[in-house]
Amino acid sequence: MTSLSDQTDTILAGLLDRLQREAVKVAADDPVRVAHELRVRQIELELQNRELRAAQQALEESRDTYADLYDFAPVAYVSVSREGRITRLNLTAAQLLGLERGRIEGLFLGSWLVPEDGLVLLRSLGRVLSTGEEASIEVGLGRPPAARRTLRLTLRRDETCRREAPPTCRAILSDITEISQAHAALLAQRQFLQSVIDGVAEPILVIDTDYRVLLMNREARQAARVPAAGLAGLTCYGAIYGRATPCDSAAHRCPVREVLATGQPVKVVHRDPGADGKTRWIEVVGSPLLGLAGEVLGVIESSHDITDHLELTARLQERERQLQHLAEHDPLTGLPNRTLFADRLRQALRHAHRERCKVAVIFLDLDRFKPINDSLGHATGDLILQESARRMRALMREGDTVARVGGDEFTIVLGALARGSDAGLIAHKLLTAFEAPFELAERRL
Repeated sequence: MTSLSDQTDTILAGLLDRLQREAVKVAADDPVRVAHELRVRQIELELQNRELRAAQQALEESRDTYADLYDFAPVAYVSVSREGRITRLNLTAAQLLGLERGRIEGLFLGSWLVPEDGLVLLRSLGRVLSTGEEASIEVGLGRPPAARRTLRLTLRRDETCRREAPPTCRAILSDITEISQAHAALLAQRQFLQSVIDGVAEPILVIDTDYRVLLMNREARQAARVPAAGLAGLTCYGAIYGRATPCDSAAHRCPVREVLATGQPVKVVHRDPGADGKTRWIEVVGSPLLGLAGEVLGVIESSHDITDHLELTARLQERERQLQHLAEHDPLTGLPNRTLFADRLRQALRHAHRERCKVAVIFLDLDRFKPINDSLGHATGDLILQESARRMRALMREGDTVARVGGDEFTIVLGALARGSDAGLIAHKLLTAFEAPFELAERRL
């Protein structure tokens, strides 16, 4: 390659030759003037020569600086041909490949890659040189027994090549081994987390602050009919309830909204009209997903169908009420028994003491009940007792108590009486009520 110094000398020689020829033509006319002009031209040429040499020195210094920057850049640069052979590389690339730079040029770059990635490199080089489009590939560096590292090769066509020269590609080699390992570890951790929540038999969602679903377990995906890879752009209100906007009604509280507003866990119950027409009750628990600084990054939402639990609880409560009723009432007549009668009497006495009024207790039994019970049977006797209880309750006030204390014996608590004589009036009404015969099937007693 012709140096800049050689080019300068050639230019100067040409100028001198031209001036000498011009001087010969006019020498005969005015030798003095010709000598003077030659001296002036000589001085001009010397000045131009100094400027050219200064420019040459500056260019060489700039080229040396560029070479240093290229060689010692922290990024590995390699120029490769279509066949994948190295045409140029910097020291960083040579150190990355583990060889001296003088022994690498002209060799196949794929020799340092894992076998299956050599073909990937050649295909990418051909595509970049043909289309001019930039390409980025990940390849493995190192062959056994050397430890394998991961490289990212960014390939682009070298536009500075002369037309007559074979086209080459410039490649940036980035060691991304640690990044790939961190990414693999993160992916493994995410897969482990997915396996953990998939093992939970209740729907679980991880929701961003803008209601986007970040993570769902298997139960939630099946309930919402969402494929495992179909979370992009999915919202919690769209996936679960098929809504276009977040839930905002008082009857259907949004746990995400409340957690984001308060930063505290929240529990709500939703009424879900099932596809089978049966109402289901769903308990939804929202918990804040906190960052390292305690900020709320999102919401962890879990739901549980409590319909069966509520139904069982209702049955148990009803059973408990029935047992309590049986413990305090006579099973035949439904009247309070001796235990409840004693409690009602204590309440009436406390009320009378507080309000300074009177309480009366009436005790009665049924005459000629035993002969009827013995002759007509216990079934008829039970009917007599039930009808007697009905007649007594019909005469009492709402706050009074009629109780069956055993056999054909009854007691009545009359509270809040202004005068003691009022009890006599009620007793007289009771006697009158039993004057009417008892109509039982085909018998009149």
